[in-house]
Amino acid sequence: MGLEEVGPTLELLSLDACRLAARLVEAAEAERLRRMTDHGRIALTARFVQSLIAARRLRSDRLGPALAPEPGWSVLLALYAAHLEDGPPLTLAALTQAAAAPGSTVHGRLAALEAQGLVARTPDPARGRGTIVRLTDEAAARIHDYLREAREI
Repeated sequence: MGLEEVGPTLELLSLDACRLAARLVEAAEAERLRRMTDHGRIALTARFVQSLIAARRLRSDRLGPALAPEPGWSVLLALYAAHLEDGPPLTLAALTQAAAAPGSTVHGRLAALEAQGLVARTPDPARGRGTIVRLTDEAAARIHDYLREAREI
């Protein structure tokens, strides 16, 4: 094999290794979900959802930016955890921090999620110029159903 063939071959092997690593991480996360049960079922709590977010961050930290979590799902998970806590709604700044994504990325994802009817943004009455972000009831129900079904896999 000549030198000019080694570069592309290594690149293809690297891509295959990244895909394999992503599948291994997904399998490990699925196994972790199966083991985190309460009477045979995973308790869908804010703490559980926050552990999903932490696992997604860990994947990116350990395996590199090529396997970074999709920010739209990170945003939805952060909003769902806040929804489960029944605490104050998230400001855009708090959501950006919780989703561990750049503000411009979160803002772009919010526009798409809002267009799909999954999130609602309103002015922050406490600050006057900030933004409050909430899941819609439909989104909360859909995420709950997804997580409930996923724990059975």
